[in-house]
Amino acid sequence: MKFLHFLDLTNEDISLVVPVIKEENLKEKVQKILKETISREIIMAGDEVKKAMEEVKKKDLELKKSQENLYPDLSLRIAYNSEGGLSGKEEKWKLSLILNWTLFDGGTMKLEEKIAQNSLKDARRELEEVIKSREESILSMKNNLR
Repeated sequence: MKFLHFLDLTNEDISLVVPVIKEENLKEKVQKILKETISREIIMAGDEVKKAMEEVKKKDLELKKSQENLYPDLSLRIAYNSEGGLSGKEEKWKLSLILNWTLFDGGTMKLEEKIAQNSLKDARRELEEVIKSREESILSMKNNLR
């Protein structure tokens, strides 16, 4: 009360200082959220889920690699050569800039990218199925304990 008086507020203005919690079953909602979080952690901790996640990461890297093949390679090389020994006056610097770009490959790189995209989709679908299966097995274990 002294704090409200200090701020020149009345009891009616308390909602400005301390928000009113209108949730009646706040405790149940918090417990539900915590259970969902814990369940998600349990689901993701399974070995088959971890393997499926690793497979998705692997397929994602393969897709990135196949997409990199669609772009040109750029190399820079710097070389220094002194042929006259210590007193030699001939110093040669060489700078090379090399650009490699496959203009036509018969569609091989595009096909590899499509295959990688489809493999990634399959791996993600497999991960979803494994997670769903794990969720179902955890739910059945919970129901068996009741």
